[in-house]
Amino acid sequence: MSTMEPRYLLRTSSQYVTAVGLAALGATLFVVQLTQTGLKDLGHTGLFSVGLCLIAWAFYLMPHLEVNADGVGIHNTLRRVFIPFGQLAATETRWGLKLTPAKGRPIAVRSFGGSGASRGHRAASRSVAFIRSGVHKTTCSTRAAYNLIEDMQEEFPPRRNPRSLAHTSEWNVEGIAVGAAGFACLLLGTFLSLG
Repeated sequence: MSTMEPRYLLRTSSQYVTAVGLAALGATLFVVQLTQTGLKDLGHTGLFSVGLCLIAWAFYLMPHLEVNADGVGIHNTLRRVFIPFGQLAATETRWGLKLTPAKGRPIAVRSFGGSGASRGHRAASRSVAFIRSGVHKTTCSTRAAYNLIEDMQEEFPPRRNPRSLAHTSEWNVEGIAVGAAGFACLLLGTFLSLG
């Protein structure tokens, strides 16, 4: 029986709060428009509301940090980066979580923009529960994400062929498409309501 290696999908709670806030704003605008004017101009407001929901999805729900036995994956809105543990030169939290590959410049993790430095001591922040296998989706602080990366590096030292695990960086086509669709809906809804 083979066991599945651990895989963490990390976000901050503020991402969820902001996404729900934007979706609630879109729903409120839609309901207010419906109660004020009935079905007249409801399509314009509906487009605008859908745009807000797509923006919330692209910029707040899609970005996350993935930590597994091989390394760290940064899923930002525009870029997707994977850094194997063997090529992770530095991890810092002074101005948000930043990871530096052995060859390259620091990469900011958009979903963990808050400073972990104010938390000071390693034990001051709630830690992420360590699992041996399976997928664990959770919210945590910048410091807790930093601590998990260190713990995973200690638990799973580089053991595979270093050539097969390369530092990769590619465009996040899904994030870009959803964000562009959101902005298009916002603009179209606004221009249709003005004209």
